[in-house]
Amino acid sequence: MNADVFSDARLVVVDDHRPNVLALEALLGQWGVPEIFTTTVSSDAVGLCAQVDPDLVLLDLHMPAPDGFEVMRQLRAVSTSSLPLPVL
Repeated sequence: MNADVFSDARLVVVDDHRPNVLALEALLGQWGVPEIFTTTVSSDAVGLCAQVDPDLVLLDLHMPAPDGFEVMRQLRAVSTSSLPLPVL
């Protein structure tokens, strides 16, 4: 994979299972992503995104409240950008 693709990328990973977060951090680090921010607490996701202004959010949908669908709704509600924040 071309490391230049991720050279300035900021990604947020939100997953309530710490092993999933660690696996994604390792994989993304191998791909050259320089800034990876994570949380296992879904209620912290919107604040973390506001703080780091990510280029992409990797979001688990099946988490304790708020679930990933609610987190996406909250992100959309607080967005000040004309383009939606990409969520995968």
